[in-house]
Amino acid sequence: ILFNIAAYKRISFLDEDEVRRLVTEPVADYGMEYDPLAVERIMQVTAGHPYFVQVVCHEMVALHNEEERNYLTMTCVDNVLERIIERGEAHFKYIWAGVAPGEQKVMLALADLLADADAVANPAQVASELDRKGYGLSEDDLARALACLRSRDIVSRSGPQSTLYRFKIDLIRRWISITRPAL
Repeated sequence: ILFNIAAYKRISFLDEDEVRRLVTEPVADYGMEYDPLAVERIMQVTAGHPYFVQVVCHEMVALHNEEERNYLTMTCVDNVLERIIERGEAHFKYIWAGVAPGEQKVMLALADLLADADAVANPAQVASELDRKGYGLSEDDLARALACLRSRDIVSRSGPQSTLYRFKIDLIRRWISITRPAL
């Protein structure tokens, strides 16, 4: 009964200005400054997801403290991303465990097809990759898996009418590519 009294409120992604402020303003008084390209990189890999922005910022502060850096660059962000993935943040595992096996297969196929945050794949390419891996899904199951992953903000279309898909949060693609979670 206690769990039925709370209201559900969806927390949306932050826009670019909100990410920029969240990344730079809290640390400005401590002598930390971000190269504008570093902030863009954080936006690119997190898509403005509040949790992932916070994780990256936390690790950036840790890097600042460890290396006594006052100016943080895109290279610093990339180094921090490696640390985040190596530690296998619980949220990645939560996302992975929270989707159906067919959706996990689609995520693995997409991770193999997409080399970076800007790459996209169409359903035929995903189906071909699934077949190559021996994960064959029917056309309907693939469409349902992609729709479910879209509804959970794991993948997105490259445009409103597009049939090209990418990971919405590139950090998830990177985690899957590196860790190869088991089905």
